[in-house]
Amino acid sequence: MGEELMKYAMVAIAIATLAFAVFSFGTPAAQPVAGQANNIALQQKQVWQGVSSTSASAVQTQALDNSQCGDLNDDANVQHLGHHPGQYAACLKQVDPAVLKKATGKTLGQLIG
Repeated sequence: MGEELMKYAMVAIAIATLAFAVFSFGTPAAQPVAGQANNIALQQKQVWQGVSSTSASAVQTQALDNSQCGDLNDDANVQHLGHHPGQYAACLKQVDPAVLKKATGKTLGQLIG
């Protein structure tokens, strides 16, 4: 009786492992790339620091916009955003005007129009 129970347990474990593998294969990777994870953590920290001075909906909007913005103080990143003003208009609006002018040589009005 004990050996038969052990066989059933092993079959159940094998089926569960196979099912997990099949479902995991069909879904996108659960963990972001290390660099993206660090960037996301930094953005979340910045959002939480701004909670005391802004409303919850504004913080939520900022978090959504920043997810694709990257470091808004990095000249190279801001320059990249400036090359795609239609796609990153929300990000460009958050960049400090001095940083934007230094990185792109243009003002926000000149980039977005």
